[in-house]
Amino acid sequence: MINFILPMVGNSSRFFKHGYTKPKYELLLGEKSLFERVLNGLYKSTKEEKIFHFGVRKDFSGRDFVEQSLESY
Repeated sequence: MINFILPMVGNSSRFFKHGYTKPKYELLLGEKSLFERVLNGLYKSTKEEKIFHFGVRKDFSGRDFVEQSLESY
């Protein structure tokens, strides 16, 4: 069993400073968010059972974003 810990608690200040309105993990790369692309890579990295832990900020509604994103899995 593999445990993955994804800390998503940064301020995204560099991105906000340059005009972005969403945290880095929500930004789209093509049709998928950065979060989805990272999760797909980790999911496919091994056939072992995986447990994912997400650290999110309350002020960015990170929990809602993660829950909505995981519904497609």
